[in-house]
Amino acid sequence: MSKTIFITGTSTGFGKLTAITLSNAGHTVIAGMRGTNGKNEAVAKELAALPNVEVVDIDVTNDESVTKAFEQTLAKHGTIDVLINNAGVAGYGVWESWTLDQIRNMFEVNFYGVIRTYQAVLPSMRKAKNGLIINLTSGASGHTLPFMGPYLASKFGVESITEGIQDELSEFGIENVSIQPGVYPTEMNNGQKSGLQADKADIIAEYGEEAAAKFNALGGALFGKWHNTI
Repeated sequence: MSKTIFITGTSTGFGKLTAITLSNAGHTVIAGMRGTNGKNEAVAKELAALPNVEVVDIDVTNDESVTKAFEQTLAKHGTIDVLINNAGVAGYGVWESWTLDQIRNMFEVNFYGVIRTYQAVLPSMRKAKNGLIINLTSGASGHTLPFMGPYLASKFGVESITEGIQDELSEFGIENVSIQPGVYPTEMNNGQKSGLQADKADIIAEYGEEAAAKFNALGGALFGKWHNTI
């Protein structure tokens, strides 16, 4: 049966791939992304040309933008059967070298962005007594790693939302799941999408070559597995 599926972060990576795959399967896909008339105009037109795909401009860091995108979708389609929270940014650096503002920026996308979409979609799902929410987190969500502290903390928070809210929503027939991707050659991991990086250069310098060597070793271990699979 065809479903109406809202996906955030469809300009690149998993979001774009998921939108294409679900379109090919015959589902109605609401492909959410920022900058549909700006930096993402080309990919917005690319996805909009696919069957069953409607592109919607949404910035998950902005309350008004999220509310508007979901209200417009519900007004047109009547229901959202599935929400896929894919929008996210990654970042690397030693904990001490992150400014609070940079960490807040990461949480605005990865953590608070998810809360905003939940608040926007849950009233309609509860009314329909049906729904599925899929949150993309991280393959490291069961533990943590050096040089990725703020990113993984934001993803741990989403895991907590997913698990904690499940019992609260079960009586409404709404399911929640998280997907924990491993290293995969999307724009987030291949250098095309830089995300947010630790920004205290003086602190980074004080950690010196030893920290750099550890970071490179970690990167080699993770991305070496990626290159062995493609």
